Amino acid sequence: MGLRTNAIANYLGNGYGIVAALLVIPIYIDLLGEEAYGLVGFFLLAQVWLALLDLGLSQMTTRSAASFGLRDRERFAGLVKTLEWPFMAMFILASAVFTLGGEMIAERWLVTKDLEADTTLTCLSAMGVSIGLRLWMALYKSSLQGLQNQVTLNVVNILGTTLRYPGSLVFLVLMDVGIQEFFFYQAAVNAFELLISAFALYRLLPRALRWIPVFNWLELKSSLPFAFSVAYTSLLTVLIVQVEKLAFSGALSLVDFGFLTLVVTISGGILQMSGPIVQAVLPRLTEHHAASDADSFRKLYLDGAEVMSLILFPITFAVAIFSQPLLLAWTGSLEAADWGENLLGWYIVGNCFMAFSSFTYFLQYVSGRLHLHVRYLTLCAIFQAPILVLLVLRGEVTLVAILWCGFRLADLTLWAPYVHKKFAPGLYLPFVRRCIPSLVICASLLLSARWVLEGMQDWSRGSVLFGLVALAIGAAITSSAASPLGRWYLAKLIKLTV
Repeated sequence: MGLRTNAIANYLGNGYGIVAALLVIPIYIDLLGEEAYGLVGFFLLAQVWLALLDLGLSQMTTRSAASFGLRDRERFAGLVKTLEWPFMAMFILASAVFTLGGEMIAERWLVTKDLEADTTLTCLSAMGVSIGLRLWMALYKSSLQGLQNQVTLNVVNILGTTLRYPGSLVFLVLMDVGIQEFFFYQAAVNAFELLISAFALYRLLPRALRWIPVFNWLELKSSLPFAFSVAYTSLLTVLIVQVEKLAFSGALSLVDFGFLTLVVTISGGILQMSGPIVQAVLPRLTEHHAASDADSFRKLYLDGAEVMSLILFPITFAVAIFSQPLLLAWTGSLEAADWGENLLGWYIVGNCFMAFSSFTYFLQYVSGRLHLHVRYLTLCAIFQAPILVLLVLRGEVTLVAILWCGFRLADLTLWAPYVHKKFAPGLYLPFVRRCIPSLVICASLLLSARWVLEGMQDWSRGSVLFGLVALAIGAAITSSAASPLGRWYLAKLIKLTV
């Protein structure tokens, strides 16, 4: 399918997921309670850490699908059937971690107040099953992504999101159940999504190979060096990006950790908004690099960066500048809004910087040479993780967020130029020039709006949310109108709507 079709499909799928989560989370808090929602926050954090069991195999699958999956379906089918064995093992291991180790997690890590011990243990066991199923389905979803069959992938994602968020609300309300049943329901949804993901991929594989057990060690062995490099970098990335949140989960009460989860959910939406561009662009960049088509590679790389700036900067600055009224309008809780006001601004700006820093990874990923990336992440993990954890233990919550954002800015301004010099000489300055205009326009407009709308926190919840959406859209249209590429997309959008 075409790049534009894939990108649109990715934005529909990811955008639907983000909106569904943002709409449902405040209702979760009302139905389950603040402490129980803290347990949901721990579940989301555990998904990130247990994803390390993947060992880079899903990214290796995406790269293999993009490299030879379309032209050699039989070879790729053999790789998928081989990989099903280690992915099933991941499911078993993740389930065992929370089932057998649940008592230790509940007693020695989580800071609970009103939740009963048996309830917490049951929830932890269901968490393990859910996370294991999500690890397993990553094989099929990464294959669909690499094969550029992203419309199908997003149909699957939208169906899963519908069951996971609106569906869970219907379940909680109609059945009048609590946190244990909520986690049982999540496990059932993940099992269903695993089955439909596998079915969607199997339809693309040669019929004769769909149901035959295969284990081709030679095919797997040839890809393992790349996979293990990705696995190591994934470990380092999680240490850099998530280590302070893991420390927070043990240092904060579940109520406060629930508030932190709200902040992380909103700020993490920026990375999710960048995901569709990555999913659409990275396989095509891999193709251009494999074909030694430097002109097409350069154009796609710079266009991708500019499109990302036109989409991310309006949202980032709208949320960062209006963080307190946004949290108050979203949750209806003044306590949550005051607790997360400063954190949200720093975290969302840091996540935005990290989204753009990912372009330095693209340059190394498409060439299959990740040695510089590995060295840099190793140094960052050694330097950053102890500092952030120490500050968490000292209770310096806001300072942790500020430093984390500063580290992400250093990635973009100090490390990125060096990587571009090594892998794509002369490309860094055009990359920056493509992004700066949108940053300046959006920041200026939204800071001015903040000065004009001084008393927004006194508005009704609906008015605040509507006003922030309008401001972000206005900033996006203004920055797009100042960009030739943005004007082209606006013209296309107008033609579609007229």
